[in-house]
Amino acid sequence: MAATTIDNSLLEKRLWESTEEAFSTMVNLPIIRSEHTETANLVGSITFTGPAKGVIYVECAPGAGEKIARSMLMMEESDALEESAVKDAIGEVANLVAGGFKARMMETVGAIDISVPTVISGKAILPAPGPKGQVIQISATAGDAQVRLAAAILPAG
Repeated sequence: MAATTIDNSLLEKRLWESTEEAFSTMVNLPIIRSEHTETANLVGSITFTGPAKGVIYVECAPGAGEKIARSMLMMEESDALEESAVKDAIGEVANLVAGGFKARMMETVGAIDISVPTVISGKAILPAPGPKGQVIQISATAGDAQVRLAAAILPAG
């Protein structure tokens, strides 16, 4: 089945709705759209396949990842936090956002399947679906942690 082209405004709306739901229910941090100023080098990603194919990214700086992990795990600032717990938390946020995105996109494109999350560290990690692909990016602040979300859809055909 060929990949589906999705209206950018609908893609952005579904990504944001999924993000708000994930942060309000599991991360326990209020999230608002904002300008993104931190360099993101911790990235949780999940690919999806089906009538729509692509990837969902959740990016943040390591310090923001620690704040998100502490909130999810209900830890105090003084509690010891392993790097693996931060990566697990960012992977889980990516999973939650992708799960919400999957459910919301079902009415538009049909059933899509999602992968397990992958978390990597690096610099200038951006989705690249090719010249005809679609990329939506949303910058947000959860508490005082800056986060960038992205969805990349591969070109139809």
